[in-house]
Amino acid sequence: MPEFIRIESAGVSQTMTIAGVFSSILRTGDTVGLYGELGAGKTVFVRGICAGIGYQGIVTSPTFALLHSYPSSPPLFHIDCFRMRKPQEIVTTGFDELISLRSGIILVEWAEIINTYFDKWDYRLSLNFSTLDDSHRVIRIMSRNAENVSTLAELLK
Repeated sequence: MPEFIRIESAGVSQTMTIAGVFSSILRTGDTVGLYGELGAGKTVFVRGICAGIGYQGIVTSPTFALLHSYPSSPPLFHIDCFRMRKPQEIVTTGFDELISLRSGIILVEWAEIINTYFDKWDYRLSLNFSTLDDSHRVIRIMSRNAENVSTLAELLK
């Protein structure tokens, strides 16, 4: 993925805001792979996307359930691969059907675990701890479409 934007976040509130802005460029059928260490803010980012789309319910990481669906327009499908031992285990979530139907936005935490099974993300987000302190994050958002990155950069100004 050649195009990306790098953003620094000073905490949870700012990460949620950035994710809300990011949600405005997402379209039905988009796939978003979230990468980052434990505690880097992947679920916080998903919460911000959900809020930006208009979902007002509780958003938690589906670490044990593997998949949470959030009724919104478009529907959001939140998958967590943390406990998967093999990339092919993603099929147990209905992932292949979600990809083929393209009826909602698919958000996948720990996407690196399934890279050998699926690596055609519309967006790839990496969240990393900043060297400043534990509350700061560096967020890198990559897209296959340079126009999407330019639009997001404009919206975040």
